[in-house]
Amino acid sequence: MTGLIPFRDPHGNYRGSGNWYFVPATDSTAIFIGDPVALAGSGDTEGHYATVAAATLAAGNAFLGPVVGVSVGESPPDVTTTPDLENKHRVASVATYVFVADDPDLEFLVGEDAGAAAIVAADIGNLGILIAGTGETAYGQSGDTLDSSSFDATTTDGQIQLLGVHNTPGNDLGSSGVLFRVKINGDQHQLAGGS
Repeated sequence: MTGLIPFRDPHGNYRGSGNWYFVPATDSTAIFIGDPVALAGSGDTEGHYATVAAATLAAGNAFLGPVVGVSVGESPPDVTTTPDLENKHRVASVATYVFVADDPDLEFLVGEDAGAAAIVAADIGNLGILIAGTGETAYGQSGDTLDSSSFDATTTDGQIQLLGVHNTPGNDLGSSGVLFRVKINGDQHQLAGGS
């Protein structure tokens, strides 16, 4: 279980920055902390916050960033509101405001799937995709992981770029539960057409 965990910006730190977005009650997908979301082409009723939905995890599909906090309710959060950690995830079909780590310069940590083709050193620097997993409702954590078989050198439209193994003791290439550093490739802030 990992999903995308904000790790650092180009200056070497992450201070919890992000922006609020809205997921309407008509959306029947649960969204967990660490799940990437994409613009959905509308806004909340007050017009203050853009609408997002769980991102489609496939090559060529851009997204904003991962959810890092959840605030359930019909009223938009105040601009000074910090994510309510009591709300562990966005429950399906409930109007929800989500706090998204949407800085296009952020690096994230994420685990790899349990596929037969484990990520190897030659894959570092390549583009690939995430693969959907089952979110953990008790802790609200995403189950999304790297699709280890997607980081082929010929991939040109991957959603994320593999930067390397997170350099911490015991987190070694090929070991169980290894975390990788990644960046979003072509996030939605960089698209001329918005959503």
